[in-house]
Amino acid sequence: MEDTTSPSQRSGFKRSWMRWVWLGVFILAALMLGRFDSGWDALHHVIEEHGKLSDDDVSWLGFIAGYTLPLTVGFGVAVLIGLRGGFDKMSMPGVLLSIAAILFIAGAVAQAAGLGLLPSYALKAPSGPFYISALRWVLQGYFNTYGWPLMVAAAAIGSAAALHVHVVLEEKSSSPPA
Repeated sequence: MEDTTSPSQRSGFKRSWMRWVWLGVFILAALMLGRFDSGWDALHHVIEEHGKLSDDDVSWLGFIAGYTLPLTVGFGVAVLIGLRGGFDKMSMPGVLLSIAAILFIAGAVAQAAGLGLLPSYALKAPSGPFYISALRWVLQGYFNTYGWPLMVAAAAIGSAAALHVHVVLEEKSSSPPA
């Protein structure tokens, strides 16, 4: 069956869909970091805001993204590369090593620039296959600094940002030239 929706209709659907992605990220981060007492309180807040994030909510997510900048950017870059097909022709060890390198480089760049809370790496890498132990060593460095709640929030924000960029790039590549 042929798709009869116009590019503007598809674009509107994707933007609406991204709003729900960001709401989900907000609720996940809010629950992980204790902004609300329960999931019901988070849901009540979203309903009060008519299904939109308030300026305070967006600022709060921005604060978390800034605080966890290396991990947020690292996850965002890794997810965007995956969404754009950058890992498609790689073996699983190559993908895992690439993700470890991206996350490590994000931490190194953040350290050089003095931005965000930096990972605290162990002196000795964990044992096991090198492609697994490298990723585990890098993730453990972030865990040592952030703990699970901030790691999950940073991964969610970075992944949603990457998905948002991917949607925008898809829209631009599918729209006719002006």
